Amino acid sequence: MGACSRCLLIAFVGLALSNPAAWSQTKQTKDPGLVSALDRFSGPLAPAAKAKVQAKAKINTFAAVPIIHYQTISLAPGARANPKPPPDARLLALPLRGQGGFTLYELRAGKLATIIDGSRQERTPGEFWLVRPGDDITLEAEDDSVLLQTLQILGQ
Repeated sequence: MGACSRCLLIAFVGLALSNPAAWSQTKQTKDPGLVSALDRFSGPLAPAAKAKVQAKAKINTFAAVPIIHYQTISLAPGARANPKPPPDARLLALPLRGQGGFTLYELRAGKLATIIDGSRQERTPGEFWLVRPGDDITLEAEDDSVLLQTLQILGQ
C-alpha cells in the first residue's frame, strides 16, 4: 500500500471514529422489506462545547438549535413510497425520522422518479433536491434498486 493510500485510510478511520456518540446512534430498521432506512445521525446541530454548556445550564438544547436527521434510505425495484402515504393508496411509508422541516435528498444509485406536488421528474445519480415543509413527495423506483441519502432539518 502506498503512502498516500495509507494516509487516506488513516484519515477516513479517524474521521469515522472521531464522534463515537453519533456513530453509536446508527441503527437499521428491523424489517427492511421494500423500503429500509439506516440512521446515520440524529441530534441537535450544535458544537459539542456549546451543547455541554447548555446542558450544564439546564437550557433546552432542542429549542435553541435545529434538529438534524441524517439517513440512508433504500428502495427495492418498483417500490413507491411517500413520507405520509394516504390509507387508500398503494404507497409504502418512507421511514423518515422526523416530520416537517426541510428535507434534502441525494440520489446515490439507481433509477428514480419523484413526484413533488404533482410535478414528475426523473432523477439521476448524484442529483440533489430540496423538499420544503408542506410539500408532498412520492418516490418511484424504476427497474433498479435505489439508494438515497436524506438530511432532514427540523426547525425551531
